[in-house]
Amino acid sequence: YWPYYRVLDVGDCVPMAEQTAMGMGAIGAIGAKLARPHKQVVCFVGDGAMQMSIVELATASERRCGVTWVVLNNQAFGWVQYNQVLTQRPLRNTGFEVGSDFAAIARAQGCHGITVTDPAMVDAAVQEAQRLNQEGTPVLIDVRIAKHDYSDHFVAVHHERIDH
Repeated sequence: YWPYYRVLDVGDCVPMAEQTAMGMGAIGAIGAKLARPHKQVVCFVGDGAMQMSIVELATASERRCGVTWVVLNNQAFGWVQYNQVLTQRPLRNTGFEVGSDFAAIARAQGCHGITVTDPAMVDAAVQEAQRLNQEGTPVLIDVRIAKHDYSDHFVAVHHERIDH
């Protein structure tokens, strides 16, 4: 995310280390909101990682944690899958045969769920999430993305890591 997001205040961005448990960011967002209730908390998370911690949406709802999760949903463990492609390995155990409806799961746990299928919908979804977060309502935005759509920067960073 670093080529797209500028951190304006020291301590306002809590990136997960590379070797944390999958889904830790989704859970950590709740802790960040409880620690700094006056701050806006947004967590970007992949669909595979969100599946590891989806049960905590109920905790956010119960505690009225106005957090927003943006789930990048490509129906795969995309990072793992990309590294299999990059190292010319066969794709194994990285794609999901059943596509989860994260917005519906969020609603079932007392949060607000929004599904985004078109980039033109993103601004409205984020504005709605910000409004609801101010009222203490947690929001999950399920952004459906292409399975193998990687930015040039993402590709360059990963090629550099493999080459070393």
